[in-house]
Amino acid sequence: MNILGGSDLSNRSVLVTGGAVNIGRGIVNSFLENGDKVGILDLDISHNVKEELEKTKPGSVLTYEGDVTDESFVKSVVNDMIKKWGSVDVLVNNAALFYKAPAEDIDITQWKRALDVNLTGPMICAKQVIPVMKRKKWGRIINIASMMSLIGAETYSPYAASKAGLLQLTKVWAIELARDSITVNAICPGWIGTSKKEAFLDKIAAVHGTNREDARDRLFALIPQRRFLDISEIASLALFLASDTARGINGAGIVIDTGITAGMPAGVQRKLE
Repeated sequence: MNILGGSDLSNRSVLVTGGAVNIGRGIVNSFLENGDKVGILDLDISHNVKEELEKTKPGSVLTYEGDVTDESFVKSVVNDMIKKWGSVDVLVNNAALFYKAPAEDIDITQWKRALDVNLTGPMICAKQVIPVMKRKKWGRIINIASMMSLIGAETYSPYAASKAGLLQLTKVWAIELARDSITVNAICPGWIGTSKKEAFLDKIAAVHGTNREDARDRLFALIPQRRFLDISEIASLALFLASDTARGINGAGIVIDTGITAGMPAGVQRKLE
């Protein structure tokens, strides 16, 4: 049985921001494997990534290097996708900037940049694709938020505030666009096994004067499933939310964190970092 239903996203046009690496790349791969066409918008897309994607799915990938906070650039991307593929059916707002610091040490320039990328960027992208989706009377907007949009963790105020704002935008847009058969949902991931996880563990180890293995044990003690999320889990959820089967899910912030936020005690971040 196809869980995506009889009318899935096969051969639809999908725009993924921050789609060149890590979570974004996993989401791109998931849609391509489903038979969709994908436009990747990222600040930096290496020649190797472009070559690999084009070789894997020739004619099904468009790449755009630029900033999600540049409205004229985003508009040109959407217009180019419409010109070449006829529409933008799905938008995945994944591009993000991770910045954290104690409140008294926050660099205001970096604070503003984090909010620009994590909150204003998704708004700019949504603003450009919504008219296209409204004309078609069908669309999906999927915002990649974070478990940090739901919990308090020391030093995370720039990142958490921007992701919490994105979660609230999700709810507002869901109400605004429901009558046009456009759904808007957010995915709130926990800790993920990306290429950055080793550096994360090394930081914990340095704070506690221990090694990476011990740091992993300390971290996993806080995670009910004792593991990092796999990128494919987030990508599969994004693909599902973009399907007709998920049309009744609207305005949701879906937590996928191996159970962390179900029981994370206050102040736990202090113990780690």
